[in-house]
Amino acid sequence: MLPLHSAEFMTFLFGLILTHPWPLLVGYWFGALMHLTFDVLVNGDVGLKKPVLFYFFAYRARYRFAAEHLLRADVALEASGHPVRDFFRWKPVEERLSESTVLQTSKVKSHAAPASATKPSL
Repeated sequence: MLPLHSAEFMTFLFGLILTHPWPLLVGYWFGALMHLTFDVLVNGDVGLKKPVLFYFFAYRARYRFAAEHLLRADVALEASGHPVRDFFRWKPVEERLSESTVLQTSKVKSHAAPASATKPSL
């Protein structure tokens, strides 16, 4: 999977298209180009340290594909023996409110004007 998400593979396919412009290959190349473009735009904002370089296989190989060098996310050292089962048990992270957040929220609520005070009288 990782070699398919690389600029090197896309360059190889482009060279192949120049010599053999098979419609299926051309269609795959344009679809893959669109996919990689959206990957860079979306994943780059979310968790990649260097979004454009990440899609060069040589760059990832240089760092031995180690997530701590490539991603902005915390990588847990412990891994489950059942990744597929864990994937389907995924739940959104519950936000834990700190004491300062609770105090700030209560201050905002107490200073807000009542709904009847903001409505114009007829």
